[in-house]
Amino acid sequence: MSNSISTRKWFQVSIFNFSLLALFGVILRYKISFPLPEVNQKYLLNAHSNFAFSGWVSLSLMIFLIYYLQHNHIFRYNKIYKIVLYGFTFSAYGMLISFILLGYSIIPITLMVLSILFSYIYIVCCWRDLSLVKDTPHISSWFKTGLILWGISSIGTFALAYLMYVRYPVKDFYLSAMYFFLHFQYNGWFIFVCMGVLFYLIGMTASPASMARLIKISRATYLPLAISAAPTFLLSIIWMELPFYLNLIAWIFAIVQLVAILPLTKVLKAFYRHDNSILPYPVKLLFLLSTATLTFKITLQFLSMVPFLSHIAFGSRAIIIGYLHLSFVGIISFFLLGFIQMSTKINFPRFAIYSFIFGFVLQELVLLNQGLQGVGLFAVPHPNEILFSCAIIMWLSLVIITISFVHKSKIRTATESAEALALEEVSAP
Repeated sequence: MSNSISTRKWFQVSIFNFSLLALFGVILRYKISFPLPEVNQKYLLNAHSNFAFSGWVSLSLMIFLIYYLQHNHIFRYNKIYKIVLYGFTFSAYGMLISFILLGYSIIPITLMVLSILFSYIYIVCCWRDLSLVKDTPHISSWFKTGLILWGISSIGTFALAYLMYVRYPVKDFYLSAMYFFLHFQYNGWFIFVCMGVLFYLIGMTASPASMARLIKISRATYLPLAISAAPTFLLSIIWMELPFYLNLIAWIFAIVQLVAILPLTKVLKAFYRHDNSILPYPVKLLFLLSTATLTFKITLQFLSMVPFLSHIAFGSRAIIIGYLHLSFVGIISFFLLGFIQMSTKINFPRFAIYSFIFGFVLQELVLLNQGLQGVGLFAVPHPNEILFSCAIIMWLSLVIITISFVHKSKIRTATESAEALALEEVSAP
């Protein structure tokens, strides 16, 4: 259809953004180990984190949902989606540049508000489109909940931007606003959309008999995760010495969330038992690592209720950075890289995928070692230099993936155009 959106082209944009994001990660790591006075570390860190959410993950998830709607022959708001995608991308790059140059000031904050306004338009239109999908209501529930939680997360963004702009002196308010945003992004918008995509992928190869069982597993996973999405925010601010009843609520819903992930083992078995031999091993590995990391992350959230472990986690910058990257890279980015290959039918170079995974795992181990040195763990020598090397490995891997993906996409597009032209000639009277 002429009104359709080329998700493959937009995935090229998001993959490029991911490689650009990794480059700024390299610069951040370089500045920690070596002098680089020309770069303001705080400004670059703000630019890096904002672009990670807007330029890579949120943009990719928006494209995913458009892909899902188009596969269900829903094109009603595609003209609006095109405007939103361009506007959202513009604001992402605008924030990237302005944060690097100006830090938290009126220009990047204005662009941040613009980005949120585009997200609100997208949420409304996508919600209405998802209501038209009748065949898979259990999947639409995942997506709709993700959209709601995405909108809720913007409250933290507005609060943080205001506090930064007026230079509010109470640090706990900054941290609470930041963790509010992070929680409803990571444990809301990101996780719920990815879970919906996972069940959608399994359903594509499921037999009619196993489909009913799959729907039951989807609902059994969805309900407790949806119920616990808001209350488990308390786990993110457990360090604030909350009243007993709030600690009790956090503890109860941490258990609910932990129970919710148990059906994921059945999901993994279903995914690998079905006929998905068309998937190359690196894609299967990415999905496996993503779901396994999600299980590990939720377990860590539950363990954070233990005061001793909570003190270690929130008292160590290395542990916090490692945990954030565990969610951002180990869960979300692994999943995105796997699904982009599936949806576009274009495989990334295997060695680039393996090297990216290696760089990430080594980075997490070194950060864990740094964080646990306070409890007597031996220190790995030259940790900052190792982390800098890991950043380079991950960035180069993504550069190779980006170049390969763009090149293969051009070949695929040319081939499809030639096939379409040939079909028209055959069909012509």
